[in-house]
Amino acid sequence: MHDIRVSIVSAEAADHGVAELWAVDELIGYTILEDGDLMLRIEPRRDRTAVVLGVHSLARALSQAKRQLEQYGRGERPAEPLTRADAEPGEDLAPRDATRVRHRMRLVTL
Repeated sequence: MHDIRVSIVSAEAADHGVAELWAVDELIGYTILEDGDLMLRIEPRRDRTAVVLGVHSLARALSQAKRQLEQYGRGERPAEPLTRADAEPGEDLAPRDATRVRHRMRLVTL
């Protein structure tokens, strides 16, 4: 199974508990605070097939998301989880499309 990467697009997103979970350049889900509890929302796949995740990868990603959200809560900027040394050959390390993500966040948090 592929590793799951965690991305927090802004301090504002972190305030709402929003941490995106990405696998193979596809958004698979995100966390969000609801009634003080950090919830996980799994996004449906574009082709409507089942989302299958490795339990260990998911556990690591959720732990990383929780840590990074807590760092934002303390006013710290978490280090980027993916470095050039960690990247697969040819993998794009550019930031994700923040406009699309912020739009989705507004829809979720209103």
